[in-house]
Amino acid sequence: MSDPVLDQSVVDNRLPAWRVVLALIAYRRKFWLWNLFGILAMYVVALVPGIAIKDFFDLLSGTAAAGISLWTLVALLVVTELVRTVSSYIVMRSNVPFFVHTLTLLRKNMLQNILRKPGANALPDSPGEAISRFNTDAFEISLFALWMNNLIGNVALAAGAVTMMAIIDPFITMVTLFPFLFVAVITHVALEKIEEYRRLARRWTGIVVGFIGEVFGAVQAVKVARAEQGVLAQFGRLNERRKDAAVKDTVFNQVLNSMFVNSANLGIGVVLLLVADRMKDGSFSVGDFALFVFYLEFISELTTFVGLLVARYKQIGVSIGRMERLMQGAKDDALIDPGAIYVYHDYPVIPEPKLPGPLGRLEVKDLTCIHEGSDKGVFDISFSL
Repeated sequence: MSDPVLDQSVVDNRLPAWRVVLALIAYRRKFWLWNLFGILAMYVVALVPGIAIKDFFDLLSGTAAAGISLWTLVALLVVTELVRTVSSYIVMRSNVPFFVHTLTLLRKNMLQNILRKPGANALPDSPGEAISRFNTDAFEISLFALWMNNLIGNVALAAGAVTMMAIIDPFITMVTLFPFLFVAVITHVALEKIEEYRRLARRWTGIVVGFIGEVFGAVQAVKVARAEQGVLAQFGRLNERRKDAAVKDTVFNQVLNSMFVNSANLGIGVVLLLVADRMKDGSFSVGDFALFVFYLEFISELTTFVGLLVARYKQIGVSIGRMERLMQGAKDDALIDPGAIYVYHDYPVIPEPKLPGPLGRLEVKDLTCIHEGSDKGVFDISFSL
């Protein structure tokens, strides 16, 4: 069994992560743009319930604007739900094609490069590790390209929420944003650890999968050598290392996520402290408070999502580096080469090769042929058939 060396799969990325993501978006831009349209519509109408809640409480307290009635709010919410339903349908119809097509493109380009290499040099690591790059690494990159739309939607939603809050009270709005800015700084400081833990977790996952592949390929040798217990012991040791790496990666990300989520609670606490006196003199209504609490959740979601996306961006950089290791010997942008994937039409017809007639005699003199990227081959061969 091969002895895993952790830095084998660590290579300098020839392709920056942003370029890979933009290339995937350009490859299926129609689906991506429809997805963006649906998400923007779905996120923007999410502002409406906050306004309805404010007006509802103002109606109860007798401070509502003229022309606002209960039926007006009901009609507003019905229209909001209709828009949200149509938007959700558009998102659903564009999500899957974009994801599947871009994922297929990445996998096709990797497999195509492997098949072009000589058999002895096709894979730089074990087959099991190669499989993990086709599976998890490619999956993460295609998913990230879709998440860019969610980021744009979250930014639009949070911008609308902050604008509405600032119209009511600019000072309280500014103060309630401080916890979110603090969390953003923490995320920036933690970027290196995020990348380090994800790289280790992915590497050990590949090692375990590769070990399983080696064991299944050498079952007879293991049985003949009576090495079952030794193989199981090594499998246990590798799994322990994988578990440690996965736990570090998961715990670190969950700690960051909990900070993102709890920043909304901090913001609500700040609002409660600041509005007490203003609510007494009537400059800040119950409806205003309800709107602030409702919209703070959107700002919290943006902070959470930006933190998650920044972490994921570092992690897909690791994934791209691992996939590029399979692309050694190919041009720099071979991984994102926008070739056909034959989703909507048949495979091209490949004509049968026209073979020449039988040879009466074949004579070879001083033949030398070396496999690309190696020193293996044949040297000075001469023969006659």
